[in-house]
Amino acid sequence: MGTSRYGVKIRKQEAAVLKEKNKHHPCPRCGKDSVRREGHARWRCHSCNCTFAGGAYSPQTEAGIASKKALAGKKE
Repeated sequence: MGTSRYGVKIRKQEAAVLKEKNKHHPCPRCGKDSVRREGHARWRCHSCNCTFAGGAYSPQTEAGIASKKALAGKKE
């Protein structure tokens, strides 16, 4: 992302997105906090080498989490 200008609110939002994008996330396969972003919506665990698609700035989006909950409710 480029530099945001003209306002504290937009700079804080950008900082929060970049912090979420660059931190380590838990792996869905092995559970270790070693998932990093490889590219746009591509995530890879450096421990078990699992590559998967996710959100652009986080491995799981709110819509994806909601759909998993809905599917889990239908299976029961």
